[in-house]
Amino acid sequence: LKTVTYTRGDDASRAAAVQSFAGQSRTAMSEKALDKLRLQYPEHEAAFEEFVRTDPTGQHKYVPWAMRQVSKGLPTWAIREALFDYHRYSDRVPGNLDKYRSLVDLAHALQPVMREPEPRSVSEDITCRSCVLR
Repeated sequence: LKTVTYTRGDDASRAAAVQSFAGQSRTAMSEKALDKLRLQYPEHEAAFEEFVRTDPTGQHKYVPWAMRQVSKGLPTWAIREALFDYHRYSDRVPGNLDKYRSLVDLAHALQPVMREPEPRSVSEDITCRSCVLR
C-alpha cells in the first residue's frame, strides 16, 4: 500500500480556484441540510466553517464528505487540498466523490490523473507564441 501525501499549495492560487469554480455545481446544499450536518459534528465546528467557506464547488457539495474525513482525525489542510485536486480533475476521475470512502482512496484515484499533462487551450498557445515573437 502506497502512502500519498499532500503538501500545502499556494493559498492565493487556491483562493482563485474557489472563485473560478463557484457556481459550476448542479445542486446546492440547503441551509437546513448544512445546519443538520453542523449538528452531526459539533466537536469539529471550526473545520465545518472552513469547508463551508472554501468548498470549491461554491455550493457546499463536498462538505459532507469532508466532514466524514475530519471525523476520522485527518488534517483539514490535507482534505482541502484533495478536494481542490478532485474538483480540478473531476472530469478525468472515475465516479463521484462519495465513491471514495477515505482520503487515501481519493488520493490513489487522483495520482495517475495528476501525472497526465493537462490539455492546453488555444488561447494559451497564442499567448505563448506572442511571448516568443516579442
